[in-house]
Amino acid sequence: MRSSGLSKIHSWINITIGLILFWLVGGVYLFLKPEHNQFWGLGELGDYFGGGLGGLAILMIIYTAKLQANQLELQSSELRESGVMRSYELFKPELEGLSVRIVSKLSNSDKVKISNDDFNLLYEKYQVKGDKTVFLREIQKIIQSKNGEISGLDSEADEAINRYKDICYKLEQYLQDEETGDDFSKAMRSTEIFQCYNALKQL
Repeated sequence: MRSSGLSKIHSWINITIGLILFWLVGGVYLFLKPEHNQFWGLGELGDYFGGGLGGLAILMIIYTAKLQANQLELQSSELRESGVMRSYELFKPELEGLSVRIVSKLSNSDKVKISNDDFNLLYEKYQVKGDKTVFLREIQKIIQSKNGEISGLDSEADEAINRYKDICYKLEQYLQDEETGDDFSKAMRSTEIFQCYNALKQL
């Protein structure tokens, strides 16, 4: 979105410069060549350059208006992105907490076995070392290793998974509805939270 706006401004600048050059070259050709001097007086010369300057003033006004419109568009995009980021940061702690619960429940399923020692090691990284994405990565690892085929989940596991997917679905819809920039949208979708969401959708 931002690069498109800048491209439009550059195109407008190039067109304006081209028109100015055309106007100057035309003036030189009409008034300065000796064979044309007999046809033009000072009045015509003044009208030509006076009218040209008036046209340039109009072009500058249009250019300024376009520049201001583009700046407003960029500011609007930044406000939308800021709103999405606030929602993401608001739900992030809950999603990270749900990831702990999901791994705990997946470890008790028929096809996934995680020892207490392994789980405690993951939890130490999460709680003590501050690695809040460790369980998000573990979920992706488990689902990938089982090709999304995990059975024997109890109601609490289903509840945690569905809650996680519901929150991420709302964030995903917010990204689409707010028409955020492509770079921002890609950055959001590349986070561990959304990567985990994509993995959970396979279940």
